Amino acid sequence: MRRLTFNRKLPLVKESQTLALSRQANTLASQGVDVINLTAGELDFKPPRAAQRAVVRSLNNNKYTPVAGEYDLRVLLARAESKNRPVQFSPEQVVVTAGAKQALAVCFQTILNNGDEVIIPIPSWASYESQVLLAGGKPVFVPLKKGTFDLDVAAIRKKLNKRTRAIVFNSPHNPTGAIFSATALKALAKAVRGKDIWIITDDIYRALAFARSIPHILRYIQEQVIVVNGFSKSHALTGWRIGYIAAPLPCALAIVAIMSHTSGNTSALSQAAGHQAVQSSTPVSYMRALARRKSIVAALLMQDQRLSFQEPRGGFYFFIDLSAITRDTASLCATLLHERGLALVPGEAFHAPGYVRLSYAASDHDVREGVWRFLKYMQTL
Repeated sequence: MRRLTFNRKLPLVKESQTLALSRQANTLASQGVDVINLTAGELDFKPPRAAQRAVVRSLNNNKYTPVAGEYDLRVLLARAESKNRPVQFSPEQVVVTAGAKQALAVCFQTILNNGDEVIIPIPSWASYESQVLLAGGKPVFVPLKKGTFDLDVAAIRKKLNKRTRAIVFNSPHNPTGAIFSATALKALAKAVRGKDIWIITDDIYRALAFARSIPHILRYIQEQVIVVNGFSKSHALTGWRIGYIAAPLPCALAIVAIMSHTSGNTSALSQAAGHQAVQSSTPVSYMRALARRKSIVAALLMQDQRLSFQEPRGGFYFFIDLSAITRDTASLCATLLHERGLALVPGEAFHAPGYVRLSYAASDHDVREGVWRFLKYMQTL
């Protein structure tokens, strides 16, 4: 029998290391192993009650919605993305998706041709690379500034060429927790203005910033910017898969055309939850808990002077520099999981060996116990 073949891009794409480690930790826990899982980018809170009630009321809504999403929801999302910004999005420029991950994937499908390059600042969220590859593009990695983890626009400029089609980033940043400066964003806008280059800004952690206001690329450039956002992180709706895109109209229409042949519309129930989420800010209780946990982690980590880290300014990750001890953090994390019952994500997953990412989106107990296990193991090295 002739051997059946697969997409030639598949060998380039590996399973998300974050999800793989989280699955391993959950498997061990199901077998009775005492495991503290600090890998996942997932709040341990229940969804807001208003969102839960909205889903219950919508249980009989079993019909297709418009591919781009319910119009009333898109009106609210357009209004939210236009608030206090120099650009006014229309509902037609908004597309509702099954989470921000689908939003990013369909963006790359829409704007890339084979061989087009996408600049990805590193450390970076792992899925950017795979999504670009699956869309036929070529990832081009540019390090963030050492020490501050700000965008290095001078380094980005050196990578710009006729094949460059996009730059993708998130701020607040995963995995570092940094927020990119207004100076860097302004310089980036200047570098790409008027060129056939898109800027994709992944705003999924924006509502989880500890500052009242943070710089945004839309302040400096609008016509080349695609905004990706959602409610997985800010409203603890990870499993309900509700995200969206706000983009220039030709781009939004092209995205809808692609989705009409792939996913169709996002779940009507998820859209009902999103309708409630967009009308409310991130629950205050979430941010209070995250701020408390952040303080717990920082105080504990300072007990080992060999560890270097910056307190996150947004999101819910500590990105800990272990390079003074080891650069093989993949092996270190494997040992931590199987010998100490602690799951962390190695920096290799983000193109940053020598670092580990610790999520403090778990309970106070798990955060405290997890960091203690980490510190006790580090004492043996």
